[in-house]
Amino acid sequence: MARLPWLSRAPGSPRLGQGTLSTLSVAAVLVVWELAVSSGYMDPLIASSPLLIAAAVPEVLGNQQFVNHITTSGTEFLVGFSAAAILGILFGLVFGWYRRLRYALEPALTAAYVTPRLALLPAIVLWFGFGVVSTTIVAFLGAFFIILLTVMAATATVDASLVRAARSFSASDGRIFRSIVLPAAVPSIITGLRLGVGRALSGVVVGEIFGAAAGVGYYIHITATTIQINRMFVAVMFVALAGLLSNILFSRLEARFANWRPALH
Repeated sequence: MARLPWLSRAPGSPRLGQGTLSTLSVAAVLVVWELAVSSGYMDPLIASSPLLIAAAVPEVLGNQQFVNHITTSGTEFLVGFSAAAILGILFGLVFGWYRRLRYALEPALTAAYVTPRLALLPAIVLWFGFGVVSTTIVAFLGAFFIILLTVMAATATVDASLVRAARSFSASDGRIFRSIVLPAAVPSIITGLRLGVGRALSGVVVGEIFGAAAGVGYYIHITATTIQINRMFVAVMFVALAGLLSNILFSRLEARFANWRPALH
């Protein structure tokens, strides 16, 4: 496939790393945004601007009430995601290992996965009340099914020739599971956790917007409805930064374990 000339690196030109390119792309977006506001193409009352948002950061982060919102959201996220990770990995390994159980449950699990959490939020609030418990459950459901299905698929698709070779040496099912299946599934487990982080974080924010009276999502809702756009964007960017850092962490773990795992042919 031919390269586009404007994307090709000229001989002798410096090589730009991934981090540099990412930084430049973000900086370009911020510059365009600021210019659009300063030139009058965007209304700062509803669109804010990078400089106005930056000026509001000390005020928002120095507010004890916002710190309390962060604590609430952090607790909901940690509890919901931790429960989803533990149960998702456990059930994913079990369902992936036992084929008939997987065949019986996979349609229901897939249906539950594709159902939007927002559609279930009214029922969750009705069952568990308005507040922290409902938001934690939304975060749990957001992460649980993607982790479970990812781990289940990885467990079910382990190279059958390795399993047959182990059985030919009279290895027990437990030994095969510990020595072959589980190590082969580790990179996919990390992938499931990486995907689950974003789903859990989204679940926390959505749950707080529609079903809570505290948390960063609730703060975003209140500042948006009262036209405090600068403060709202500070909270939004705080959530985005938390998600970005979590994704970077799990991406590095994923790359490390992917390099460790031998290629299966």
